[in-house]
Amino acid sequence: MKKNNYFDTLDILAANVKTAVKLAIQGSDDTLGELSELHKRSYTLTSSLDRLLFEDYLPPLERDNIAAYAHALVRVIDLASDKAALSRPNRQKNVTDEEALCIELATQIKENTEMLRRLKKPADIPDIRKFRELLHKCRVYHSNELVSVASGRTPRALSEAILSVGRLRLELSCCFDKLLEIMLNNI
Repeated sequence: MKKNNYFDTLDILAANVKTAVKLAIQGSDDTLGELSELHKRSYTLTSSLDRLLFEDYLPPLERDNIAAYAHALVRVIDLASDKAALSRPNRQKNVTDEEALCIELATQIKENTEMLRRLKKPADIPDIRKFRELLHKCRVYHSNELVSVASGRTPRALSEAILSVGRLRLELSCCFDKLLEIMLNNI
């Protein structure tokens, strides 16, 4: 299997992450079922990718980076499912600023994953400032939310939903870092 086929699988997983984050945040009545199905498909893809990575010859660092990125993407889908399950009882009509930014972070991950096969030289690596700026805004919003959680003004169920968005943001950040490792190893 060629490296581009690995990147095809990563493209699909990144698209699944974007879909999962949007579903978890903008959810409907069938969100948990859709997320469960998305998780099954993503887990199956990741398992077959793992098998192929170890059957084909790839340098160990490259193989490990691709596998780590694929697994991080599946963890985002898991956390999106957790977030959707926590939000279901107290579904809000409005999406918080941090949640909207998480959707943008997932979109950035998808777009940058699609660039993997086009990388030839360092100048081809995308500008990471936009992702880092979004991440910083998320942290600021999350800090403000945590103040209300710590003060006891926020109901427990809503506090759990706020914390789950923070975990989701953290895993999206880890995914982006793993994506950058792959990019740097492929130029």
